[in-house]
Amino acid sequence: MGFIPSDMVAVIDQRDQRFWVYFVDTKGYISVYKGPEAAKKEDTIGQTPYSGPTIIAFDSEDKTPVRANPQSPKLATRVYYIDNKNKLREACWTNNQHNNRWYNGALNSLEIDVAPGSLLTAAVSDRWMKVYYQGAGGNELWVAWVATGDEAWSKRKVVPSFSG
Repeated sequence: MGFIPSDMVAVIDQRDQRFWVYFVDTKGYISVYKGPEAAKKEDTIGQTPYSGPTIIAFDSEDKTPVRANPQSPKLATRVYYIDNKNKLREACWTNNQHNNRWYNGALNSLEIDVAPGSLLTAAVSDRWMKVYYQGAGGNELWVAWVATGDEAWSKRKVVPSFSG
């Protein structure tokens, strides 16, 4: 790499046990290194090079959080980030679709404004994909969610069940 990324995350592709390392490069591009396929012998794992880097998004905010969910046979790989206009964005990869290129996810249609420097995290279950972020005001936690396999995203402020 030759530089220290401003943020990075590693996930495992459950289909072939490859590690994917997502990071923000010195130009602010979100990129990924794809690890070698699972080695049959332990002594070869450290000798096989990673492929890439491949650029996923060109418009990420400098030092933006980058989060991804692990690939599964059911879901696309999804990378969530904040663009240079403080909008929450989703980039997706699905094997053998979209000419094997990254594409914009359905979340982008909501045009969600986030606070500059917002924290960001994502989680997926068998039923839901959820992305948590700081709203444009900066002091409120918000969540965007979608049923797995669906494209109709929703959003709302996270409100605790207690007061005080």
